[in-house]
Amino acid sequence: MKRFLLLFSFLTVVLAASAGSEEKDFKKANGLYEEGYYDSARVEYTKLEDAGFYSSELYQNLGNTYFKLDDIAHSIWYFERALKLSPGNEEIIHNLKLANRKVTDKKENNNVDESVQLSDWVLDTAGGNASSWGTWSIIWSCLTFCFLGAFLFLKKPLFKRITFFSSMFGIVLIGLSAWIAWLHDDRVNTISEAIIFEPSAELMTEPTVNSSVAFVLHEGTKVKLESETTDWYEVTFMEGRVGWIKKEFVKEI
Repeated sequence: MKRFLLLFSFLTVVLAASAGSEEKDFKKANGLYEEGYYDSARVEYTKLEDAGFYSSELYQNLGNTYFKLDDIAHSIWYFERALKLSPGNEEIIHNLKLANRKVTDKKENNNVDESVQLSDWVLDTAGGNASSWGTWSIIWSCLTFCFLGAFLFLKKPLFKRITFFSSMFGIVLIGLSAWIAWLHDDRVNTISEAIIFEPSAELMTEPTVNSSVAFVLHEGTKVKLESETTDWYEVTFMEGRVGWIKKEFVKEI
């Protein structure tokens, strides 16, 4: 039993150390933002993102930082990503609407989805991200394996009952952690919309440079992705407006 407790303590310390380091870096970036060093804050926030750490708070703060730097396309893109992880968040919605007011093509962008589904509530309540919940799933797997081993080798009925029910509870926690990690990963990596990052982008009637121009959109505008070729996306903007845009002109949300 002492070995099990030592293993649990070791895993907990490792997880806490990792989370503590990320939290320290996040607070450092927040401090730079609060002091008005927006470009330095952007660098620190981006380091966290590049290291695989993400959350609705990180994306929201990046959105705020880019807004202060007057980079509206990046600001909207990060607010949209924050809203994917925390749907219905009033502060994110408010900030997104403020950013959308600076977009030339305002009408479509002002339609912010404020609906909340069951999976949205789960993610908002659970917090964290796919990496942290994946780590917890591994920890519960190790502990459950230990409890199952103890159940097989211990002789006293009381200890066998304790380790058996602990194993069953561990299996439930493994499944729950893995499910939440999958929800996070699916939400972040499901791509159905994109933000235009070109000051003025021509949308063509066909996926070739020689086709006719269907219409022109501008930086920061959100479009819905319908289909794609190697170099082009077919997108819709407002009701009934369809065109093809080069992939290099947009960034998927």
